[in-house]
Amino acid sequence: MKRLCFNNCQSDDFKACGRSQAVGRFIKKVYKKGYILDIGCASGYFIRDILRKYGCKTLGVDINFTDILRARSFCDKVVVADACNLPFKNCSVETIVCMETLEHISNDDAVLQGFDRIIKESGYLVITVPSANLRYLDPVNILYKIKSTVGMKSTHFHLRHYKIDFFCKKLSNFDLIEYRHYQLFTIWISILYGLVPSRIRNLLRIFLDPIVNIEYRFSYPLGICLFSAFKKK
Repeated sequence: MKRLCFNNCQSDDFKACGRSQAVGRFIKKVYKKGYILDIGCASGYFIRDILRKYGCKTLGVDINFTDILRARSFCDKVVVADACNLPFKNCSVETIVCMETLEHISNDDAVLQGFDRIIKESGYLVITVPSANLRYLDPVNILYKIKSTVGMKSTHFHLRHYKIDFFCKKLSNFDLIEYRHYQLFTIWISILYGLVPSRIRNLLRIFLDPIVNIEYRFSYPLGICLFSAFKKK
């Protein structure tokens, strides 16, 4: 199978591209059949850039109707739904991917309970969230505070940050398969990259591609983001 690299990712968001590849490598190892639910799929970038390359059957779920309209171009199916009240039957789903979504939802307990309800026995759950161990360096919340201070409107911020112990406790019907911290560098590269004029971005991507690929292949004792993968008992 063709090795994925940053240049295969169509997004200009470095952290999204690297995150998609990190999750994609795990899905590549475990996927056999059935639909993969992308909870909080937004415009479907993960399905577009990664899952379609693996031939996975995909179902995008998001509460934002405008995003779902864009995502349906890449998904086999789409559903407009609240992650706290997923409209799927008990034990009906093989795999769920939930990337950078839980931290934006007030009732994350309800979301995790819903995952437990709909995932089949031996099914997989993959989650990425902001890590608690470097929460003070979270650039999303730093930017939110700066904008708020200078009177600029901003609604994009993280309600909370997570430790792996939280998920192990809440997901008692699952076994932890893998977890790691990542994003020591690329999340800052993403912010700086966004400030660069578009005419020179393609040139920069040639030089920054190796950094992105290397970082997402290793685990760090500390990181801005937390990746975790579980298998239902």
